[in-house]
Amino acid sequence: MNFFPFKKKKEIPDSNTTFTEEELQGFSESTFILSPYENACLDAFQRDHRHPEVNKGAIGGHISVDFTMTSIGCIPSVRCSICGKEQSIADYSKF
Repeated sequence: MNFFPFKKKKEIPDSNTTFTEEELQGFSESTFILSPYENACLDAFQRDHRHPEVNKGAIGGHISVDFTMTSIGCIPSVRCSICGKEQSIADYSKF
């Protein structure tokens, strides 16, 4: 009997997160990971689109991140539902 049922963890590239094999099953179909460059672009977009004059609800969900799947990769873009501005935050250097 194994008293230490610890499972080997795998590291996700461009992330400080590790997962077991069971946790990774179906992972690629349901989760998107932003690179550090894409995270920095998202943070800058959020700073520019705070809109303090408008009530955004309890969780402030006026910023949406959309992922477009293409034949060369996944292209993330960010959109503000208050002013309607949309911007690609893709790190094109990884294509």
